Amino acid sequence: MAYLRRVLGSGLSVLLLAGGLAATAAGASVAVGTDPPPPPGGFTAVAPIRILDTRTGTGAPAGKVGPGQALQLQVTGAGGVPSTGVAAVALNVTVTEPSAVGFLTVYPTGEAQPLASSANFVPGQTAANAVVVKVGTGGRVTIFNSSGATHVVADVAGWHATGRDTGSAYTPVTPVRLLDTRSGTALGPGGVVSLKVTDGRPANLSAVALNVTATQPSTGGFLTLYPSGGSRPLASSLNVAAGQTRPNFVAVKVGNGSVDIYNNSGTTHVVVDLLGYWSPTSESRMVGITPTRVMDTRTGLGHTGALGRQETAVLQLPGPSSVPAGRLTAVVLNVTATQPTTGGYLTVFPGGGKPPLASNLNVVAGETAPNLVIVPVSPNDTIGIYNDNGSTHVVVDVVGWFDFPAERVDVQGLSMFGSDVAIDPTSTYAYVSNTAHDRVEVVRLADRFVEDPIPVGVQPMGLDLSPDGRMLYVANRGSEFVSVIDVRTRTEVHRIPIPSGRLSDRPYSIAVLANGKALLTTTFDGSGYGAFMYDIDLATETVKLRTDFDKWSGQTSEYTSIRASGDRTAAVITLGDSSPGEVFRYDASTDIFSAPHETWDFISAAATNVDGTVTLVNDEGTVVDGNPVLDEHLDPLGTLYGCGLSGVAVNRDGTVGYGLGYNFSSGRGYIAVCDLARFEVTKVIVLGSVRDLGRLVMSPDQKTLVGLVDSGLVLVRL
Repeated sequence: MAYLRRVLGSGLSVLLLAGGLAATAAGASVAVGTDPPPPPGGFTAVAPIRILDTRTGTGAPAGKVGPGQALQLQVTGAGGVPSTGVAAVALNVTVTEPSAVGFLTVYPTGEAQPLASSANFVPGQTAANAVVVKVGTGGRVTIFNSSGATHVVADVAGWHATGRDTGSAYTPVTPVRLLDTRSGTALGPGGVVSLKVTDGRPANLSAVALNVTATQPSTGGFLTLYPSGGSRPLASSLNVAAGQTRPNFVAVKVGNGSVDIYNNSGTTHVVVDLLGYWSPTSESRMVGITPTRVMDTRTGLGHTGALGRQETAVLQLPGPSSVPAGRLTAVVLNVTATQPTTGGYLTVFPGGGKPPLASNLNVVAGETAPNLVIVPVSPNDTIGIYNDNGSTHVVVDVVGWFDFPAERVDVQGLSMFGSDVAIDPTSTYAYVSNTAHDRVEVVRLADRFVEDPIPVGVQPMGLDLSPDGRMLYVANRGSEFVSVIDVRTRTEVHRIPIPSGRLSDRPYSIAVLANGKALLTTTFDGSGYGAFMYDIDLATETVKLRTDFDKWSGQTSEYTSIRASGDRTAAVITLGDSSPGEVFRYDASTDIFSAPHETWDFISAAATNVDGTVTLVNDEGTVVDGNPVLDEHLDPLGTLYGCGLSGVAVNRDGTVGYGLGYNFSSGRGYIAVCDLARFEVTKVIVLGSVRDLGRLVMSPDQKTLVGLVDSGLVLVRL
């Protein structure tokens, strides 16, 4: 018990690597895949159900699995797991009565066996490990036995969906000790303790991730965790031998705000730490990947040589391309200590900090010991691995990762000072102007798929769709014309020249209105001339200078942008590089511009609600209101500090705003959720590592936010 400490991280959703350890060749490299990772999926917990027991013939023919043999286990359609829509299953895999030292590897049927193990054993040992494994061909997973003969038992604890909208998302927490019977009475044979898990947490928890440790057991036995209020299942969560201290990660469904812990025999002390929870209000979802080795100190991969006493190894992530940089809240790891010279522990923690008072892995001299770890990553995607005593080799496999709420779409060539986004009325496609590659990108929102681009003029910047979504209008800064795109055929059908007579008068921002007109602003090319307001009669494609705009006969500042309201009866116009930051409203029914409203300073962006009456302006979160029957002035409603730094969006009724921002200390972007009535930020959605920020747009169905960042797009599901 000398080395039992609280475990950092959480424990489902991962494939374990453990003793009987497979080794890489020296200098082995990490395989880099070309396919993008699947979308992160929600998790559904079930009361533990046994789906495999080779002692009784459950799930496979009765009899031990021999050396070098494998069995295929049907996991979809079994144990509460549906037949379709399943990306991965969460299992507790137990070996019992093994005849030799060896290991099991659990992996998707149809894939090559990976360099990893899921359970390790010595002769006569009963050992269990939590496993999350991708579902393979026919809804099956393969279980391979390396040597000797052993019985295998598997209990299903839940499943991860193929999409974000099924199941619950995850919230990691700083480890919280919920139970330690050493301060009281050990749990006796047949004893049950009910453990409250919702105190101080959402009442609607669907499942919790726990680190459960049995210590000082008087005899061999097992613990079973299950939802309170339900029947105790035929399943085990943790197996121990007399005098042994054994931890295991357990994900368990919550019943009546609690989970029950049953001890089958003897007496044992039980320690339980809460590591995270799944709930409808959580945000992080998991992507499981084929286990990929990123550290093996025996071969010099990730760190050279065994870790010495009180030494910390810093591991840079990602290793494989399927773990995307800058997008991780946490990584799911198999961490194995092997060849330790003395008893001790390892602690895994975010890189750049100090090791917390916690441990992830306890070892004794000469033992190979694995454990499952979910650890938050630092802003620069590093983790630290600390060894407290002696020296030990360390092996780390990445087996999954938890995302930020934002989904990323890599699109190179976007300009944060000119690229624009328009979403079609059905909320199916986002159209994005790509200034560097002279085209419009077409992104399917449901699955983030980037379809074939649409070629347009040079340096496309602003764009907007017709009210019916059939025609796309693109302002080409480098071509002095507006491209008219038929989105059904994805072809350019017209070019509308801007006959200003000023070569420096370049198309910049455009908005299509319900009155059959499009407002167009131009911008400089560096010569100091240009930047005017025009309108285009879309029926005749006639371009007219709007001399009634502002007091300078139609002249604007360099980066004047226009945003149409949801119903296209109005537009908000911002002079983005002009202090004190003027904002205008255009009323389509009267074809009149309002007088300007001055904001705090230079404006980065503005957005308006469905009818244009409520407008949110950045940089200072100014909120203004305009009467649907055109008011001569925009009325200031207040200032909402902290509502982002760049792009903004407003919901249909003007009650909630969203602001795209950047945290300079963490290096991570965010979207602030802003209450426009109470003038306060109610929530911050973290996006991951970003540098530059641009537009933010809400889909017409109000289910998706699309933001421009330096590496492409971020999609946030609302």
